[in-house]
Amino acid sequence: MATLNVNDLDKKSRAEVQSFIEEQQANQQVTAILSKITELCWDKCVPKPGKDLSAAESQCIANCSERFLDTSMFVAARIQGKMKPKKSPPWSSTTKSTGAAEDGGTDGTPGGTDLTNGCAGW
Repeated sequence: MATLNVNDLDKKSRAEVQSFIEEQQANQQVTAILSKITELCWDKCVPKPGKDLSAAESQCIANCSERFLDTSMFVAARIQGKMKPKKSPPWSSTTKSTGAAEDGGTDGTPGGTDLTNGCAGW
């Protein structure tokens, strides 16, 4: 079996190979995240598996999954923001705080999303 040497490809072909590799890596990351969400939320929300999920278990899994994704996106945005030149986040305000979070939430996260609510034990 012959191996492919990327350096032997023309510029367009190299770009296509690079794009394919990046797409496959993104697919692997999505698969890993979905697997992690499934494992985490199943363990938190389904203490004793049965024939069907109860309404409470189903709602817990939905809430848990949403919080996991919200948290992941929030953390990624914060990391990305730290890597860029300093700039005020869109939810920050120049007005004086009244004791509540400046974004309208009560927990200091964008949109007031409570990242600890939604699953028992969080």
